Formats: sequence, C-alpha cells, structure tokens
Amino acid sequence: MHDATGESTLIPASHIRTLLPQAGPWLERSLSEFSWQRWTIESIVEELLKGNLQLWAAREQKVYLFVVTEVVLEMTGKSVHVILGGGKLDRERVVLRHIGTIEEWAKGIGANSLVVWGRLGWKKMLAPHGYEFETAMFRRTFTERMN
Repeated sequence: MHDATGESTLIPASHIRTLLPQAGPWLERSLSEFSWQRWTIESIVEELLKGNLQLWAAREQKVYLFVVTEVVLEMTGKSVHVILGGGKLDRERVVLRHIGTIEEWAKGIGANSLVVWGRLGWKKMLAPHGYEFETAMFRRTFTERMN
C-alpha cells in the first residue's frame, strides 16, 4: 500500500492475520451497522484465510479503506462482488480508484462484471418513516469504459 496515492492492494491470504488488527474493527462495524445476515466477522476471516474471499486495502498516511470481494459464478459467467467495506478513507476519488483497481483485477481473472453491494443516501431520509435499509447493489458490465 502506498501512503501518498491511496492505491489499492490485494492482500494475500497469508497476510490476512497481519492486517486483521486494522481491518477487523472496520469490517465488524460495517457488519453491525447494516445487520448482515449472510456474514459474520468470523465467517469472513475464515473465508479470507481459505482464499474464498479477497481483502483489499488502501491507505493514505494512517487512514485506511478495506474492501472484501467474492468471486461468484453467475448464469452469465464469473462476477466479482464487493460485499463489504469499511474505513475512514472514503473520499469519492479514493473509492473510485479503489473500485477501478478491483475492476482491473476482475477483468484479469476473466470476470464479466463487478457488483458493488452498498448503501444509498436515502437511508437517513427514509428511516423516520419506518423504512429499514437492507442493501443496494450496483453492477457494471464490462462493455464500455467508466468515466
């Protein structure tokens, strides 16, 4: 990880335990905030260690952004899903660069799309009316360039 640029790095499974003290609390926070039912921090760590999930990290100075991806075989072929993220390095340009790095990796492994699971800005507005946010999914099919 590069301090000055915020570039993303795919963390090898053999280095997961080393990064857990920094990444774990952010991922746990995201899991608890959004009431995930598919994942727990324990199951994510287990799957990261097995190589079934991938951990990405970006850093500028001492501020981090962590993202967990999963390679999914869909009816249309292989897709990479960004299933979880957390950290304080959340400026739009850094997040877009982070996603761009993951896109390039996804293309390199033969994926035909990237799916981002995330939250919408509507949560705050709708919550007072009884709405509970669960998830949002954004897919980019690799047929044109992202601006």
